[in-house]
Amino acid sequence: MSLNCQATCTQKFSTKERLLCLLRTRLQNIVIAIGSIPQLMIRFISNVITPITRIFSPTDDNYPSTGVQPFEGDPADKKRSEI
Repeated sequence: MSLNCQATCTQKFSTKERLLCLLRTRLQNIVIAIGSIPQLMIRFISNVITPITRIFSPTDDNYPSTGVQPFEGDPADKKRSEI
């Protein structure tokens, strides 16, 4: 007995055939869901590990090493507490 279960199994099947069709559809959905768990775990771990490795990795800034820069301004006339 071959059933063509496309979407909803609402064609003119007997009750037993309809039940088998629904059961097969649900089992297929469960197998698909279980099969996607490793992909979801890999994506989750990747989304967690990537920022952590970026935080704790050496900096990749390419700023020129200019050293200490001398102060070239005039000192303020008043102290900040008097303002």
